[in-house]
Amino acid sequence: MIIRVSHLRRLTRGASELRRSFSWNLSVKVRIDTDKCILAGECYYNHPEVFKQGVDALPALVLGEVGLKMFIKQVQEAVEVCPSGAIVIED
Repeated sequence: MIIRVSHLRRLTRGASELRRSFSWNLSVKVRIDTDKCILAGECYYNHPEVFKQGVDALPALVLGEVGLKMFIKQVQEAVEVCPSGAIVIED
């Protein structure tokens, strides 16, 4: 299942806020394919400013902690180390 959420909407489950997709002025879109994710945790262990462990250990995006350039850089690094290829940057 692929969940897409814009920066103006939030998908919530209980008290935990999840973001599986985010657009920053339409210049970058990050998608996390929850069907592909094997819960290795490389994204949120290595880039806690951009990813956090969400419900059921699935990764969720953290927004507003870093600027756009740093956000993109850290997401690109997470894409490279994700063992399942679940993190995708779309144009």
